[in-house]
Amino acid sequence: MSPADRATSGLEADPRWQLVQRVAASSGFVRSARLSEFLLFVTRSMIEGQAAKLNEQEIGVRVFGRSSGYLQSEDNIVRANASRLRQRLEEYFATDGQSEPIRISLPRGGYVPEFSAIPAQPAAPDRPAQRPAEKTPASSRGISGHGARPRNARSMLPIVLAVAALLVICGAVFLLHRSEVRAASSAGAQSAFSPSADLWATVFDRSSPTLVVPADSSLMLYESLADRDVSLAQYINGDYRAMPDDGTDNLKMPKALAQRRLTSMADLEFTALVAAKAAQSNGKVVIRYARDLETDDLRRSNAVLLGGRYVNPWVSLFDDERKFSLIRESGTGVLYVENRAPAAGEFDRIPFHPGEPQHLAYALVAYVPNLREGTHVLILEGTSIAGTEAAVDFIFDAPTLDALLTPHMKSLKSIPCFEFVLESNDYSGTATKAKVIASRFW
Repeated sequence: MSPADRATSGLEADPRWQLVQRVAASSGFVRSARLSEFLLFVTRSMIEGQAAKLNEQEIGVRVFGRSSGYLQSEDNIVRANASRLRQRLEEYFATDGQSEPIRISLPRGGYVPEFSAIPAQPAAPDRPAQRPAEKTPASSRGISGHGARPRNARSMLPIVLAVAALLVICGAVFLLHRSEVRAASSAGAQSAFSPSADLWATVFDRSSPTLVVPADSSLMLYESLADRDVSLAQYINGDYRAMPDDGTDNLKMPKALAQRRLTSMADLEFTALVAAKAAQSNGKVVIRYARDLETDDLRRSNAVLLGGRYVNPWVSLFDDERKFSLIRESGTGVLYVENRAPAAGEFDRIPFHPGEPQHLAYALVAYVPNLREGTHVLILEGTSIAGTEAAVDFIFDAPTLDALLTPHMKSLKSIPCFEFVLESNDYSGTATKAKVIASRFW
């Protein structure tokens, strides 16, 4: 057997590799080839002693086909997929992989996977464990001493009867509880509900496809270089990106950028997740570039808008519905999270500077009425890629969303409109778990 064959044979026999192959073949990974390749690559490298080479650059080239020497500061595909991978791993071990004896995780801030063994649950004892004071005394083992004399069968009878009675009572309680659970299940289990699941079921109304509108990154480049803001009316009209016939425009370069169709990897990642979530709900999505959207499109169906008004001017249509918004200051490029009606103790403005020294990122998540009655818009905005990532992680975090929405549910399956302002740490474009610093429900 050649060294390569021996290495392959050893890899296949490794329980960690066997676990990773089961994870990659699970329902949460089988439809995401890149996430599976990501997981298999970092695991194989670690098992084969190549963990020192697992950095963002290497993964970008080997897994995502990026050219050697590409700039990670401009392309966060590895960080974005690492976040998705962590989420999918948590979902696997919470569902399909509950009985796995080993767990795998990808720690934040690195790409070397970690494995941890889950100790087997000890079998329930057939009888109550004896207390240390009731152990067989030394004298009963033929060793002289002053320990207590062994108890005879008659002295143990009351204890045996008490334990038997306790077991009978526990058995009766268990049977009663099981019958109540079955009765509740047959009645429809009305008390069990998930606001987050109901939210997605509402967003993906089966009567019409849901619009998903990523941000127009070329607009942001134009506004930054030209030092001007583009209103929704100007955006629809398109004059800001029209090239003059006489060639006298001194903003030729910004306008050349404005004519392109650019969006961010974070928006594309979210769009893919939304499409997958729609498929789970038997819904459909239509992806529309912001520049191609029309007002009538929003009147026909629910929509998901990504980005603030400076990258997706359509968001400004819903400013009157919202208390919190993200605005950009011309000239400085500083972003502000603005609170239009601060309550006691609330902020009025939170500035976000490029290269934020405290490594913070902010995000807005809002679910508001659309232009036509009965339809809604879900809006996600971030001050940076990490902010957008925090918003995406938050809206897909079912337990957190359920806990926040449940106290404000007007009735079963009646989702309230809401706004959340999130704050998270930004570590090289990757967000930590966000915390809610302000909210509103109606």
